[in-house]
Amino acid sequence: MRASALALRFAMFASWLVLQSGCKGEGGAGAAPTESAASSASAAASASPLAALAADASAPLTVEALDAALVALASCTVDDRRIEQRCPAYQSFVEARRHPPAERDPGAMFAKIGANHLADPSPAVRLAAVELIGARADPTTLARVIAAARKEQTQGVKLAMLRVVGQRPNASPEVSKLLLELANAPEPLVRMEAMGYLLAPAMSGAASAFEVVLDKVDHDPSLEVRKYLCTRLYRSGDERAMGVFEKYLKDAAAPPELHDGCLRGLFSAWTGYPAPEKPLERAYALTLAMLRATPRSATRPPWSALSLLRAARTDFPPTDRASSAWYEKVKGWYRPRALVSALAAVATDKRAHSLARMSALDVMKALGATPADFKAVLAKYARAEGDDLRVKHRAELLARPSKSRAPAARPLARPPQRGAPPR
Repeated sequence: MRASALALRFAMFASWLVLQSGCKGEGGAGAAPTESAASSASAAASASPLAALAADASAPLTVEALDAALVALASCTVDDRRIEQRCPAYQSFVEARRHPPAERDPGAMFAKIGANHLADPSPAVRLAAVELIGARADPTTLARVIAAARKEQTQGVKLAMLRVVGQRPNASPEVSKLLLELANAPEPLVRMEAMGYLLAPAMSGAASAFEVVLDKVDHDPSLEVRKYLCTRLYRSGDERAMGVFEKYLKDAAAPPELHDGCLRGLFSAWTGYPAPEKPLERAYALTLAMLRATPRSATRPPWSALSLLRAARTDFPPTDRASSAWYEKVKGWYRPRALVSALAAVATDKRAHSLARMSALDVMKALGATPADFKAVLAKYARAEGDDLRVKHRAELLARPSKSRAPAARPLARPPQRGAPPR
């Protein structure tokens, strides 16, 4: 059934291509196809490089077929990040790539075809061409991608090019040069992508890379970019990030978005998914201080950031090597009970947002808080009403002993495994 469906899709697409060209050549745009045009479409479809793929789902993907499917993407549009997914040519391109490659070295085949279309007039073709290259770029192809990225004007294509270049930080000095150049690109998403790679540990030796990012945290015209950078700042392992966290987290006038991003960055400097290579005791101490800081408000602390602290749990299975390695580094100074106490202070402060208070309760549970801890919280909600009732009910649910058959409270956000990449 799958083979027949693929055959129908490819045949329809091939006929559509020929009909489009036939209409334009004979009757102009929108002209109805003639009987002879339909016959030509059928003949051309059977002669197309894609015909073998349409006839047999197990047919090998040849260079000619992949090239034809790639060029056909010229009929598709590109949004801020990707090719329009509903475009018929894109769907056919995806189907074509599901076939087993005919060449012995598929990576070289894809990279060669992609490199040949980096200057195509169509943004969709260029974007797909870059994705075909992927991480397979040899030095010559990588140099061509870098040169093309410097000329590219379409944001989605730039982002695709950055993903190819950023995955090869040590392949060429031109990689860091391009990333530094695009840190000043006019598009916020491109600046974020470029500086995200500049913050990777592999780029720590790049001249002025961290200084450029620090300046952007302070001065980038986009608040969203500044928030993103503060979130990722310690990814490089540079302890100068702590100065930025302290600056903005202790500033009552800092925008809530930036406060949120810097708090996330602070947490990731000592715990998180994945755990930092060098967890900072200084970051842990500042975490406790910020949780205890008053006055709290509807935006401080931000509820979504608090859920990240579930990564600091210590009841992981012995087979979780990543968590074991992290705990070995922090056990000399990390005190889960101190963190539970600081979170309880958030949970009982009615000036904090109700979602932040409930998130604090969830993290307390993950870190091993006892029924007595939750009963102490409940004592503050004896006369609850409005949103306070939601917090009270959450605490009541979590106060039940773990062995109880009562359903556990659903966390506000579910963390990945410690070894998983950050979201």
